[in-house]
Amino acid sequence: MAARKSGAGADRARQPISKDAIEAKRSLVDTGRRAVSVLAAIMDDAAKPAAPRVMAAKALVELSGIREVEDPADKELHEMTREELTEAAATARAYLAELDAAPPGRAEGSAGGLFD
Repeated sequence: MAARKSGAGADRARQPISKDAIEAKRSLVDTGRRAVSVLAAIMDDAAKPAAPRVMAAKALVELSGIREVEDPADKELHEMTREELTEAAATARAYLAELDAAPPGRAEGSAGGLFD
């Protein structure tokens, strides 16, 4: 906001863009397109193991902007921060305690629901 009030933003908008900056942007766009193509090829290659295919698919989803908010529960353990791991562990412990306290006869994995 300060840049607009002082006119600095308007001055920058009038400055010509250098040929080097234009070439750098073109190069990055080209590299990005090739990277997306590589990820798509990995994702679509049924001969590849599932793990790299899934990781490629996740990367493409993130790059596409389809998934706006990243849910820590969607992360692999090695991708989580210490704080996210601590929270996930606490959630798992609470769920295990709930299962341990469940009355006999309740199905394993059922934490109870609307009709229980």
